Amino acid sequence: MRYMINMEYSDDHHINTHWRRIRTRLYFTSESHLHTLLNVLRFGDAHGCIISAKGRERISLSPELCYLTQVVMRLFEDNNKDVNDPKRFRIEILFSPGATATPLHMAENDRDLEETRNETEPLYSIGMDDLTCNQVEDFFTRVIEQGKAGDDDDLKTAKSSSDDKSKKKKKKDTAGNPSPEKKTAEIN
Repeated sequence: MRYMINMEYSDDHHINTHWRRIRTRLYFTSESHLHTLLNVLRFGDAHGCIISAKGRERISLSPELCYLTQVVMRLFEDNNKDVNDPKRFRIEILFSPGATATPLHMAENDRDLEETRNETEPLYSIGMDDLTCNQVEDFFTRVIEQGKAGDDDDLKTAKSSSDDKSKKKKKKDTAGNPSPEKKTAEIN
């Protein structure tokens, strides 16, 4: 299995390098998205985790996610392995909490003198050893399915709660007020 450009779709776009590997970069502008991703990686599946114990500790010891925080998933292919061998594709997961200095809090005159203001924490390996592409795909598939099941449960709970409120309202309306037939009978 080679992850290359699907030639059926490449005709629609002007691509000069059809032979190159696909690379995807996702950029998040919200710290909450990064927290969500890290929480999914650490706690997302009841049947297993793709983050090592040392990796979970590294993430939990990070005081905050700063500017230039990185979560990197690198895919490697071993061409010496059989095409159907699940170990042909290996994934490495790396993490850096980002910038180590806070240049906005420095006096404006001293900013240019401070050499460490643009430094970031190095990337640390946080994934399990010998993590295969199939394991990562299976992990995210299970997490998505669990999320869908949770959504279904939330909808059932919300519907049940809504039904209960409707019943209580009907009871309240009919308890203190006589029915329209009784009112008509009392008037006649």
